[in-house]
Formats: sequence, C-alpha cells, structure tokens
Amino acid sequence: MLQQTAAVSLSWLIAARWAGHPEPVFAPIATAVGLNAQLGERGSNAVRLLVGVIVGVLAAEGSQWVWNTPQHLLAALSTAVFVSLMIALALTSERIVMAQAAASAVIAVLTGEPHATTYRLIDALIGVGVALLFSQLLLPAQPLSTLRSAERRALGHLSETVGLVARALDGHDAKLAEQAMDQMEDAVAHLADITHVRGRSTRSAQRAPLHRSRLNAVRQETKRAHHLQLLSLSCLSLMRALLGPTTANRSMKLTLTRGLERVLDSLAILDGHAERQAAGQMLDLVHVIGEDARDSQEFMHTVGAILRRTAIDVLVFTGDGEDEAAVAVDAAWHGGSTDPEGPHDSPPST
Repeated sequence: MLQQTAAVSLSWLIAARWAGHPEPVFAPIATAVGLNAQLGERGSNAVRLLVGVIVGVLAAEGSQWVWNTPQHLLAALSTAVFVSLMIALALTSERIVMAQAAASAVIAVLTGEPHATTYRLIDALIGVGVALLFSQLLLPAQPLSTLRSAERRALGHLSETVGLVARALDGHDAKLAEQAMDQMEDAVAHLADITHVRGRSTRSAQRAPLHRSRLNAVRQETKRAHHLQLLSLSCLSLMRALLGPTTANRSMKLTLTRGLERVLDSLAILDGHAERQAAGQMLDLVHVIGEDARDSQEFMHTVGAILRRTAIDVLVFTGDGEDEAAVAVDAAWHGGSTDPEGPHDSPPST
C-alpha cells in the first residue's frame, strides 16, 4: 500500500513539475493500475496498461477529430470506446488492455483538449516507467519467499486436515469426518495457488534484474513445489481411505494420522534439518504401520499402498531421488532399517 502511494505521488510530481503538464491525469492512473497486480506480474501488467492507454488515447483523438465534441459528446464518447475496444481486442485478449483502452478513451474525451494526445501519451509513459522502476528495481517481488509462503500455507492446511481426520476417528464423530472431507476440497485451492505462484515466481526471477542471479534457486524451489503438490494429493487420498470402511483397527488408524500430522508439521518449517527429521519420522511411521498391518491383507493392499506412495512423496520433497526414496520406503515397510542418517522421533503412541 505504501509502495503504491509513493509511486503514484512520484509519477504525478514528475509529470506536473518536470514535464510541466497542468493536469497529469494519466501518469498517476497508469502507475496505480500498473502496480495493482500480484507479485511477479506487476511488470507485465504495466506494459499491458501502456498498450491500453495508447490505444484509448489515439481512439479518443480520432473520435474528437471526427465529431465536434462539445456538440456531439455522446457520439464522440461512444465512437472512442467502441474503436478502442475493437483495436485492443485485435491486438490481444488480455482484459486489462481492453479495460484500460476503454477507460483511457473515456477520460481523454471527457477531459476536453481535443489535441492533447502528445502530453497524454507522455503522462502514460511516465506512469508506466515509475511502475516499472518500483516493481523491477526498487522494490521487486521476492520470488523465493513468495513461493515458500505458498508452500507453508499448503502444508499447514494439510496438517490441519490430517489432524481433523484424527479427531474424527478418535471420537467416531461423523460430523467431524464430514468437516474433514470439506476441508479436503479446500486443499484444491491451495494446490491451484501453488501452481500460479510457481509460474509467477519463475517469471519474476527472469525479468527482475536483481533476481536473475537467483534464477536457479527459484527453479529448484518450483520443482519442490511441484513435488509438494504430488505429496498433497497422496495425503488426501490416504485420508479418504482412512475415513472409508477399512478393516484396520482404530488404534492403527490413529497412529497413522497422528504420525503423518507430525511429519507435515516438521515439513512446514521448510528447514533442511527439520525436513530430514520429517523424512525419518515418515520412514519410522511406515515401519510401525507395516508391522501392525501384517495380519490385515485388505489394509496392506489399500491403505498400505497409498501410505507407501505418500512416504515416497515425502522423501522426494525433502531431497531424495524417486528410486532412492522407493528403496528406503520398501525397506521400512518390510522391516528393514529406517535410520539411514541417525535417530529419529518415533510416531506417537495411542
């Protein structure tokens, strides 16, 4: 908010004091609209805005030349808006370009001055230039922190969902179980958010000069975010299976859900040590469930299979390769060593 206020004020001062325009309407408007976008999209937003302003101002100039504006204001206004929209649509399907073209045409016609095209375009250039200065150089988006914030939100929501399933199982609470299912649907929004943030973060690192040196780190984090999406889907499938009519006893289900909740809480820290601890916790959990589920063939082939897929996704998210993770999970499931790097916390007892 403070950034936008400072940028708008600066664009007005430049247009009014430096360029000497008496009513620099387009400069602050262009800056405000250009910065009114999500992190990672503000630079592109400013460029699209400039295209819209140019189209709108030129359409208004042509309309005012055809019509005597004071006497045929409605005709001039309608013509300017129609022409600006048609040109914008022919250039691009971006909504911001069309909206800004129409808005600029309206402002240009209603503010009079039928031959003020030049200084209006200069105002737009000043406004967009200030928006780019702030968004790309002075206060650029932080792609890594933005991406990690989205990951933390997704992991936090996932942990809450698993905890809700645990409480539903513990109390045989059908209402809580239904609430957990609803919360699983909300997880889709977090997955979509991660998809959008992944794209915006990569584009921001590519375009902002200050972040190009960190492009490789951003790309690595976008890969982790993709693995997190796969992990989320595995966890949700596992929770749905546990809420279904499996033959596993309640104690086993509670051990699994509470253990997985602890794993997710550790992952949400997004710290290397905590992530390796989470990997160890996950392997310990797989080992315990694998031992307890020996006599339940249905559980072994349904919930057990999803649990192992979830464990592989956890290990891949923490940095293991797919094959390496599969070998470790298979060893843990069949009673092998679950402690490749040192002691880990064991899953909570029920």
